[in-house]
Amino acid sequence: MTEIELKNYESFLQAHFNNPFLQLDLRPEWSSLNENHREHIKARLNQPGVQSSSISHCPNMGGFVASHKPVRLGLDVEENVRVTDEILQRMFSKNEIALCPERKALWTAKEALFKALKEEGQPAVLSDLPELEWVKVDTDLPIYKIVTKNLSEKIFSTLVGYCWVGSSNSVCVFSDSI
Repeated sequence: MTEIELKNYESFLQAHFNNPFLQLDLRPEWSSLNENHREHIKARLNQPGVQSSSISHCPNMGGFVASHKPVRLGLDVEENVRVTDEILQRMFSKNEIALCPERKALWTAKEALFKALKEEGQPAVLSDLPELEWVKVDTDLPIYKIVTKNLSEKIFSTLVGYCWVGSSNSVCVFSDSI
């Protein structure tokens, strides 16, 4: 993800979550291959006013999403090549895999949703999360809107995800829609 793509995605998230205080910061130097990557991310997160945050990392980048509003947040970033058919078939139903327009982003979306539920209703494993509905956002950006099929359940009713599906990475953020 280039710096321009990151800024475009961050602006998109701020607008669609109605949260101008939302901050997304992803950097190659925060990848899981770099020693102390978690400490570097957490040091950058140590800002006055941050009330909610989520971190993620993979071999080629790491980062965080943060907000000055108290909202549920979940971030996941993953290299697309690491999300194999074997992993998908082991973790998700055939129906859910078939419904996902970008299979390489399914893991990232589920992981971000899982993290957003850390305070309330988080299941024991990813495969216990409800199926997701994917809608291509009407924009030139490679973004999908994601909601759960269990909108009647209170813990899922306000959570929305937006997933950037790039050529090398997928990045997904779930938050409360305000």
